[in-house]
Amino acid sequence: MLLHLPAKERGAGKAAPPGLTVLSFMFLASSAAGALADDAMPPPLQVPAKSLTAPTADLSPGMQAFIAAPLNPDWDKLWKTGEEARAFADKQAAGVLKGADSEGCRPLIPI
Repeated sequence: MLLHLPAKERGAGKAAPPGLTVLSFMFLASSAAGALADDAMPPPLQVPAKSLTAPTADLSPGMQAFIAAPLNPDWDKLWKTGEEARAFADKQAAGVLKGADSEGCRPLIPI
């Protein structure tokens, strides 16, 4: 704001007090250092996977088998386009229908 005033109203020729100059410089330096520190992202933490046993307390044998089963290999797939998502859905649906046919299940809805 002081730059918009005429020179005679601003007190031209008067120097700022030395303490104020040092304080201003320290504030600007610390804010710049803080801004630089915020931009640097720490590397992600990498922890190796661990195998856990299925819990046995208060669970049926079927649920224990379900928990102990290996993960679906496609559990972490991220699709970038709709076509990739459609191909994945078709692949999953084919596996479900194949399993239903092998069990002798008859779908209620004609396919």
